[in-house]
Amino acid sequence: MQIELVEQTTKFNCGSAALAMILNLPTPEHVERDHLGRDSSANHADRGIAIGQVGVLMDEAQRVLFDAGIPALSYVNHLRCITAGRWICRIWDRVRVADHDFLQNHLARGGAAMLTVPSLNTPGGKHWIVVAGNKVYDPSTGRKYRSYHELPGLIDAILIGERMGAAPLEPKRQLPRNTAESRRIRMKMRSTTDKLFAILAPISATVAATAVKITDVMTSKVITRSVSTAERTATRGTP
Repeated sequence: MQIELVEQTTKFNCGSAALAMILNLPTPEHVERDHLGRDSSANHADRGIAIGQVGVLMDEAQRVLFDAGIPALSYVNHLRCITAGRWICRIWDRVRVADHDFLQNHLARGGAAMLTVPSLNTPGGKHWIVVAGNKVYDPSTGRKYRSYHELPGLIDAILIGERMGAAPLEPKRQLPRNTAESRRIRMKMRSTTDKLFAILAPISATVAATAVKITDVMTSKVITRSVSTAERTATRGTP
């Protein structure tokens, strides 16, 4: 997934900026206007949530991604769950658990993730960022997270590209290019292929020769049977 950094334009629309990166939109206002239907600075009082809670909530981000047809699977951190040091998300009648290795595996396969992390600019606040591969895209216009290892803790995560109920795929092993190790492995693979060909070639030739002989015998029998039939017909027709 190709990610371009989109910075937030207000104190509260980091979530909209993170969604804009995933949706390939130029500004967080595009997300607020076309997908959220509200300003990120508006409160959620009409939903029974404390007025001070502004920004983009997890369920809103999930809905936006779902409406856009982007596979996504969310995890919440252990402070809201029982399993310490892990994320946990109920999927129908079972529970799926993922740790940091799971996230790293997901990123190594080319996936991306929206993460809720502690804010560097608002004490006690939360902040949305996007990670893809080994890069961190922080929409903040103040202090920014520069690398994954700088994150003091994860609050929530939405794995982009993961489908609900799908088992995680193992990363494909790719050979490094233009290195002594890759050349050694490729030479070994070529040598193994040559050995297999040397073994299979005589067998293939024998099979082909046998098939030719069988065909010749069957053809000979057919010709002989045709000649015999013609002779009997000719004899039967003689007075």
